[in-house]
Amino acid sequence: MILNSDDWFEREYIKIISKYEGFDLIAGSCRVYYPNSNFIRSCRNLKLLPILMPIIDPSIALKASVYRKIGLYRERFLVASDHDFVYRAYEMGCKFKIIKNILVNIEMGGYADQHKEIAFLEQLDLARERCILPLPELAFLYRKSKIPRLRFLDFL
Repeated sequence: MILNSDDWFEREYIKIISKYEGFDLIAGSCRVYYPNSNFIRSCRNLKLLPILMPIIDPSIALKASVYRKIGLYRERFLVASDHDFVYRAYEMGCKFKIIKNILVNIEMGGYADQHKEIAFLEQLDLARERCILPLPELAFLYRKSKIPRLRFLDFL
């Protein structure tokens, strides 16, 4: 588990993830805190992985064997390295479990939140590595336009 310095686990975190021992990666929902509001964000469908990051990276719990199997984060990505890492784990057949439980609380305002332009460009670069045109560009435009998250994408 990689936890950012301003994030914290839910009280029942260990109890919740210990139910899923047979999985390589477990990801859940997060409570996201902004200075004047908060909301709960759930993971999306893994089928979106080639073009979007469907998992909230602070919620990921993974076995050490995943690192041995797929390697570490690629350093060329400053913000989107988690997307790349999760996609490589998915591609190599790691066993995922997406749960609805809230696992982590996230305080917004960190590096990724402050450098959204870098994140967008890195996501586009990653999507171009994996998808046929024009899907990466459409996903990039969707994220850039700041259209509210479309729930129907969660069921693709």
